[in-house]
Amino acid sequence: MLHVKEKETVAVNCMLQLHKTLYDNGAALRGILGLIQSTKPAVVVMVEQEANHNDPIFEGRFLQALQYYSAIFDSIDVSLPSDSPARLKMEQCFAREIRNIIACEGPERIERHEKFEHWKQLMEEGFTAVPLGEREHCQARILLDMFPCKNYTVKLEDGRLTLGWLDQPLYTASAWAPQEGGNGGASTSSPA
Repeated sequence: MLHVKEKETVAVNCMLQLHKTLYDNGAALRGILGLIQSTKPAVVVMVEQEANHNDPIFEGRFLQALQYYSAIFDSIDVSLPSDSPARLKMEQCFAREIRNIIACEGPERIERHEKFEHWKQLMEEGFTAVPLGEREHCQARILLDMFPCKNYTVKLEDGRLTLGWLDQPLYTASAWAPQEGGNGGASTSSPA
Protein backbone atom coordinates (compact mmCIF):
# COMPACT_ATOMS: atom_id res chain seq x y z
CA MET A 1 0.00 0.00 0.00
CA LEU A 2 0.99 3.59 -0.51
CA HIS A 3 1.41 5.57 2.66
CA VAL A 4 -0.18 8.99 2.63
CA LYS A 5 0.41 11.34 5.52
CA GLU A 6 -2.56 12.76 7.36
CA LYS A 7 -3.85 16.02 5.84
CA GLU A 8 -1.71 15.40 2.73
CA THR A 9 -3.48 16.16 -0.54
CA VAL A 10 -3.00 13.55 -3.23
CA ALA A 11 -3.52 13.93 -6.96
CA VAL A 12 -3.03 10.94 -9.25
CA ASN A 13 -2.00 11.29 -12.88
CA CYS A 14 -2.90 8.25 -15.02
CA MET A 15 -1.45 9.23 -18.38
CA LEU A 16 -1.57 6.62 -21.15
CA GLN A 17 -1.20 3.68 -18.75
CA LEU A 18 -4.58 2.32 -17.68
CA HIS A 19 -5.29 0.71 -21.07
CA LYS A 20 -2.46 -1.74 -20.34
CA THR A 21 -4.51 -3.22 -17.48
CA LEU A 22 -7.44 -4.41 -19.62
CA TYR A 23 -6.03 -7.85 -20.44
CA ASP A 24 -7.86 -9.89 -17.78
CA ASN A 25 -11.52 -8.88 -17.74
CA GLY A 26 -10.77 -5.89 -15.54
CA ALA A 27 -9.14 -7.58 -12.51
CA ALA A 28 -5.84 -5.72 -12.91
CA LEU A 29 -7.67 -2.44 -13.51
CA ARG A 30 -9.81 -2.99 -10.41
CA GLY A 31 -6.66 -3.59 -8.40
CA ILE A 32 -4.98 -0.42 -9.67
CA LEU A 33 -8.11 1.69 -9.15
CA GLY A 34 -8.56 0.22 -5.66
CA LEU A 35 -4.99 1.18 -4.80
CA ILE A 36 -5.56 4.67 -6.17
CA GLN A 37 -8.80 4.95 -4.23
CA SER A 38 -7.07 3.87 -1.01
CA THR A 39 -4.89 7.01 -1.16
CA LYS A 40 -8.09 9.12 -1.04
CA PRO A 41 -6.95 11.43 -3.85
CA ALA A 42 -8.54 14.82 -4.32
CA VAL A 43 -8.45 14.16 -8.08
CA VAL A 44 -7.46 11.45 -10.53
CA VAL A 45 -6.54 12.74 -13.98
CA MET A 46 -6.87 10.20 -16.76
CA VAL A 47 -5.52 10.66 -20.29
CA GLU A 48 -5.99 7.83 -22.78
CA GLN A 49 -6.03 7.33 -26.52
CA GLU A 50 -9.44 7.99 -28.03
CA ALA A 51 -9.46 4.74 -29.99
CA ASN A 52 -10.91 1.25 -29.84
CA HIS A 53 -7.96 -1.13 -30.17
CA ASN A 54 -9.36 -3.68 -27.72
CA ASP A 55 -11.75 -5.32 -30.16
CA PRO A 56 -11.49 -9.12 -29.85
CA ILE A 57 -12.06 -9.38 -33.63
CA PHE A 58 -8.84 -8.79 -35.57
CA GLU A 59 -10.49 -7.02 -38.52
CA GLY A 60 -12.13 -4.46 -36.25
CA ARG A 61 -8.85 -3.75 -34.45
CA PHE A 62 -7.02 -3.48 -37.76
CA LEU A 63 -9.47 -0.97 -39.24
CA GLN A 64 -9.55 1.11 -36.03
CA ALA A 65 -5.74 1.13 -35.90
CA LEU A 66 -5.49 2.13 -39.57
CA GLN A 67 -7.80 5.10 -39.07
CA TYR A 68 -6.25 6.22 -35.78
CA TYR A 69 -2.59 5.86 -36.69
CA SER A 70 -3.10 7.41 -40.14
CA ALA A 71 -4.12 10.59 -38.32
CA ILE A 72 -1.20 10.26 -35.87
CA PHE A 73 1.36 9.90 -38.68
CA ASP A 74 -0.26 12.69 -40.72
CA SER A 75 0.07 15.00 -37.72
CA ILE A 76 3.71 14.01 -37.19
CA ASP A 77 4.46 14.52 -40.89
CA VAL A 78 3.10 18.08 -40.83
CA SER A 79 4.51 18.98 -37.43
CA LEU A 80 8.11 17.73 -37.56
CA PRO A 81 10.80 17.71 -40.26
CA SER A 82 11.65 14.28 -41.67
CA ASP A 83 15.20 14.36 -40.21
CA SER A 84 14.06 15.27 -36.69
CA PRO A 85 15.37 12.91 -33.95
CA ALA A 86 12.14 13.54 -32.00
CA ARG A 87 10.12 12.45 -35.03
CA LEU A 88 12.14 9.24 -35.37
CA LYS A 89 11.56 8.39 -31.68
CA MET A 90 7.83 9.08 -31.98
CA GLU A 91 7.51 6.97 -35.13
CA GLN A 92 9.34 4.09 -33.45
CA CYS A 93 7.09 4.31 -30.40
CA PHE A 94 3.92 4.30 -32.50
CA ALA A 95 5.28 1.46 -34.66
CA ARG A 96 5.68 -0.67 -31.50
CA GLU A 97 2.09 0.12 -30.51
CA ILE A 98 0.77 -0.81 -33.96
CA ARG A 99 2.76 -4.04 -34.00
CA ASN A 100 1.35 -4.97 -30.60
CA ILE A 101 -2.25 -4.15 -31.59
CA ILE A 102 -2.08 -6.05 -34.89
CA ALA A 103 0.31 -8.95 -34.26
CA CYS A 104 -0.36 -9.95 -30.65
CA GLU A 105 -3.22 -11.77 -28.97
CA GLY A 106 -4.04 -12.74 -25.41
CA PRO A 107 -1.78 -11.49 -22.62
CA GLU A 108 0.95 -10.50 -25.10
CA ARG A 109 -1.28 -7.70 -26.42
CA ILE A 110 -0.87 -4.84 -23.97
CA GLU A 111 -2.04 -1.96 -26.17
CA ARG A 112 -5.79 -2.17 -25.47
CA HIS A 113 -7.01 1.37 -26.07
CA GLU A 114 -10.68 2.12 -25.48
CA LYS A 115 -12.78 5.14 -26.32
CA PHE A 116 -13.82 7.47 -23.52
CA GLU A 117 -17.37 6.15 -23.28
CA HIS A 118 -16.02 2.74 -22.23
CA TRP A 119 -13.59 4.33 -19.73
CA LYS A 120 -16.47 6.35 -18.33
CA GLN A 121 -18.46 3.17 -17.61
CA LEU A 122 -15.45 1.58 -15.91
CA MET A 123 -14.57 4.64 -13.83
CA GLU A 124 -18.13 5.39 -12.70
CA GLU A 125 -18.17 2.17 -10.67
CA GLY A 126 -15.92 3.76 -8.03
CA PHE A 127 -15.32 7.36 -9.07
CA THR A 128 -17.34 10.45 -9.87
CA ALA A 129 -16.50 12.65 -12.84
CA VAL A 130 -15.00 16.04 -12.01
CA PRO A 131 -15.96 18.10 -15.07
CA LEU A 132 -13.25 20.04 -16.82
CA GLY A 133 -14.47 23.50 -17.72
CA GLU A 134 -13.91 26.48 -19.93
CA ARG A 135 -10.79 27.51 -18.00
CA GLU A 136 -9.06 24.20 -18.80
CA HIS A 137 -10.26 24.43 -22.40
CA CYS A 138 -8.77 27.92 -22.74
CA GLN A 139 -5.46 26.75 -21.26
CA ALA A 140 -5.35 23.88 -23.75
CA ARG A 141 -6.11 26.28 -26.63
CA ILE A 142 -3.30 28.61 -25.50
CA LEU A 143 -0.87 25.68 -25.48
CA LEU A 144 -1.97 24.57 -28.95
CA ASP A 145 -1.63 28.12 -30.27
CA MET A 146 2.06 28.04 -29.30
CA PHE A 147 2.69 25.59 -32.15
CA PRO A 148 2.66 26.57 -35.83
CA CYS A 149 0.43 23.73 -37.06
CA LYS A 150 -3.24 24.69 -36.89
CA ASN A 151 -4.75 21.30 -37.79
CA TYR A 152 -4.89 20.15 -34.17
CA THR A 153 -8.18 20.62 -32.36
CA VAL A 154 -9.15 20.61 -28.72
CA LYS A 155 -12.79 20.14 -27.79
CA LEU A 156 -14.55 20.47 -24.47
CA GLU A 157 -17.46 18.05 -24.36
CA ASP A 158 -19.34 16.67 -21.36
CA GLY A 159 -16.61 17.78 -18.96
CA ARG A 160 -13.69 16.21 -20.82
CA LEU A 161 -11.07 17.57 -23.22
CA THR A 162 -10.26 15.79 -26.47
CA LEU A 163 -7.21 16.53 -28.58
CA GLY A 164 -7.70 15.73 -32.24
CA TRP A 165 -6.12 15.96 -35.63
CA LEU A 166 -8.60 17.49 -38.08
CA ASP A 167 -11.74 15.36 -37.51
CA GLN A 168 -10.00 12.42 -35.79
CA PRO A 169 -10.03 12.40 -31.97
CA LEU A 170 -6.62 11.30 -30.62
CA TYR A 171 -6.49 11.67 -26.83
CA THR A 172 -9.07 12.41 -24.15
CA ALA A 173 -8.36 13.91 -20.73
CA SER A 174 -10.82 13.59 -17.88
CA ALA A 175 -10.80 14.09 -14.11
CA TRP A 176 -12.33 11.91 -11.40
CA ALA A 177 -12.78 11.83 -7.63
CA PRO A 178 -13.33 8.66 -5.60
CA GLN A 179 -16.83 7.93 -4.40
CA GLU A 180 -17.24 7.33 -0.70
CA GLY A 181 -17.33 3.56 -0.22
CA GLY A 182 -16.63 2.96 -3.93
CA ASN A 183 -15.35 -0.42 -5.07
CA GLY A 184 -12.41 0.78 -7.15
CA GLY A 185 -14.19 0.69 -10.50
CA ALA A 186 -13.92 -1.62 -13.50
CA SER A 187 -16.01 -4.70 -13.96
CA THR A 188 -15.24 -6.19 -17.35
CA SER A 189 -13.32 -5.80 -20.57
CA SER A 190 -12.60 -8.08 -23.49
CA PRO A 191 -9.54 -10.29 -22.86
CA ALA A 192 -8.89 -11.18 -26.52
